[in-house]
Amino acid sequence: MTIGILYICTGQYAVFWQDFYLSAKQYLFPGTTKKFFVFTDAETLYGEGTDANIIKINIEHREWPFNAVLRYEIFDNSRDLFADCDYLFFYNSNVLFTNTIALAEILPTEKEARLVALSWKDVAGTNPDKDKLNNAALGNDADKYRYDRHPASQAYVPYGQGTTYYQSGFNGGRMEEFVEAIQTCKKWTALDLQSNIIALVHDESYWNKYLLDKQVKTLDLVYGKPEEWAWPANAKVIFRDKNKVLGKKNMHRFKREKRISFWTKFLRTFEKPKEELPPPLPYQYLPMEKIGGTHESNENHQVFFVSFADTRMRKSAARLTQQAIAMNVFDEIYILDERNLSVDFLSKFKDKLRGNVRGFGYWAWKPQIILQVMERMAEGDVLLFTDMGCHLNPERRNKMLELIEKTKTASSGILAFQMRRNTEKWWTKGDLLDYFGVRKRTDITESGQVAGTFFLLRKCQAAEKMIREWMAVFENNFELIDDSLSLSPNLDGFREHRHDQSIFSLLCKVNQVTLELNHCRTLKSEWKWKKYPFPIQARRDKK
Repeated sequence: MTIGILYICTGQYAVFWQDFYLSAKQYLFPGTTKKFFVFTDAETLYGEGTDANIIKINIEHREWPFNAVLRYEIFDNSRDLFADCDYLFFYNSNVLFTNTIALAEILPTEKEARLVALSWKDVAGTNPDKDKLNNAALGNDADKYRYDRHPASQAYVPYGQGTTYYQSGFNGGRMEEFVEAIQTCKKWTALDLQSNIIALVHDESYWNKYLLDKQVKTLDLVYGKPEEWAWPANAKVIFRDKNKVLGKKNMHRFKREKRISFWTKFLRTFEKPKEELPPPLPYQYLPMEKIGGTHESNENHQVFFVSFADTRMRKSAARLTQQAIAMNVFDEIYILDERNLSVDFLSKFKDKLRGNVRGFGYWAWKPQIILQVMERMAEGDVLLFTDMGCHLNPERRNKMLELIEKTKTASSGILAFQMRRNTEKWWTKGDLLDYFGVRKRTDITESGQVAGTFFLLRKCQAAEKMIREWMAVFENNFELIDDSLSLSPNLDGFREHRHDQSIFSLLCKVNQVTLELNHCRTLKSEWKWKKYPFPIQARRDKK
């Protein structure tokens, strides 16, 4: 029986190799022939030249996270070297074997898809140190697992799917099945990189997607325990604490440098001419469907409610839906996510709509979803938009009805809410003030900013024109929205740009939108929620 061990150690991680190798020789699969395929940039390796079963494959040291992101490509490029192996197993560079592991303990059967994986799922509630590791997927609530929830990614796992989350520090199987897994994950990785997408937990995300519909041999903490965890005492494999081996200060510096390097170099590294990019495929487009609305209107005009959040905020969506139904003023309720965005919009903004971008694309989706819902409205119908973090207070239903009536008579067709203490010039950068030509208008710059968190509108020509003007800024000059530095000077007291809200606020003032100062406000403490029971409460609640 010939066993192939896949091992990557580039840069400073080469320091782990000697202990890994010696402990594997002593404890791992006694009585078998073990071939160590070592992917490294080190000039020399311990044991090289004296052990013919150490096969060194030279690779370059890539900036983080690309040794992980491109792991399957690294392996597939050398798959011909594995041809005489019966089984292949990958181990993290910081693995140390501490007790004998017989091959029979690891080998997966045909019923187990000839694949083996490591999971920490079953330690929930038993290990007091479980929260120390960021990537641990613990517990039995699959919706809390660190699957990649972004539909743009090839590693996408929808909420409600998956029963076991697998760690990437160890995996493997029979040579044929594991190579097939490697090639599939390599293909998914390449498709994502062509779209400038990095999976949430890199190679681990693709591994979990590949195993989603498979029953595989699943190993527990005995075969892969973080060194800093005291439990279980009988672990045969530990993941060594990198802070201890490499030094805590070095690790902090290294992680900081990796973060800077990745985010400053990634898009440039993978930038390609537009004609070379594949057509955008990342999203499963779902037509908008009404999901609620129990109010039976006796009038000709209906009232719509709409909110949006990407699929990671599933619980918030359920909570806000129930509040909207309980308010009993809405004829139609729409709680949308990225799958409901129009195909044209997704194509235009696909490089912005990511979970690691503020506001899932600096809130570019906000005017878009409003325009999409307005297509379903008749002239004179009223729409309430709120961010997903808001709460609706059914006990203030009468006040909500008053606001709806005001919207029906607003000359601009829009009823918005102005903050008393957040002066416009503090939260809007100079370039945007110049874009609208209002830098010298103190009636605008010295007045409170208008909230983009919630507002009402009546479908009419004036309201639709203003929402399209809002959308046009995103389409024509994204630097007016994002956190890039202003080319023109900011006004005195500037603190931070407020993105979509800054645009919406200036448009409201320029178009003389009807503004309210009360009834809906952001409050920070629970006692204030009870003291000021507004119909809309801007809590920024993500659950």
